[in-house]
Amino acid sequence: MPSISVALLFDPLLDLLVVLAIALLLVGRRRRGVPRSRRPRWGLRLAWLVWGTHWLFATPRFSFWALEQLELPPIDVVAALGDTPEDRCVMVVLTGGAMAPRPRVSRPELLAGSSLPRALGAARLYGERPVGRVIVTGRAEPWGYADDTAPAMADIMVALGVPRDRIVIEPLARDTRQNALFSSAIVRALGADKTLVVTSALHLPRALIEFERTRLAVIGAPVDHRYETPEGVTPFVPSIASLARMGQVLHEILGRFKP
Repeated sequence: MPSISVALLFDPLLDLLVVLAIALLLVGRRRRGVPRSRRPRWGLRLAWLVWGTHWLFATPRFSFWALEQLELPPIDVVAALGDTPEDRCVMVVLTGGAMAPRPRVSRPELLAGSSLPRALGAARLYGERPVGRVIVTGRAEPWGYADDTAPAMADIMVALGVPRDRIVIEPLARDTRQNALFSSAIVRALGADKTLVVTSALHLPRALIEFERTRLAVIGAPVDHRYETPEGVTPFVPSIASLARMGQVLHEILGRFKP
């Protein structure tokens, strides 16, 4: 019989939703002598709607389903680049965030978000099919500190076999649109025939839209796949991790409507 771990039952979000449901049930009870018309029907309906939406979004089964709808599948990079000469191919790797610098902590250790898996995926793709140049584009400067996200990702890739002299750092782009705009200018200056865009599988559809705006023909190479096939009972139990996953999904969907 499927079981639920004790730790899962103490997830703060699950406990909050259960308490809210109990509170709503108590508030919604019909009291003697109180006309039905005076009960807060619309307020309760709205509260239940918000509660139900959060329960659904926080459910692993639903959040992984939503993730699956957006993530692009892996590609065969050898087939994608074909017989195009190595020096006529370029790889563009998008950064994904980093923490503030800290004393005696190396740059790669400070990579956050999707930066590390993107760097690992880019190094893997380069190992499968080397290219002439690897452009690492983007910065993460939310708190005003000096940013080393792109150089830190380059350090990871060099450690995994990508020649440092083939890496080009583009440290100015602050969002996906600027990633596409600034890196496409470098690609054109290099005169590349084929360009791979490497970023998280969830982020790639939006990134490709931005590259289309620059009129640069690119090949999407998704990495950092996060979809899993949930099984058993636990996929139906809300958790903070699932709600965070839905936050990423909604961020990618809403990002497509950026003017």
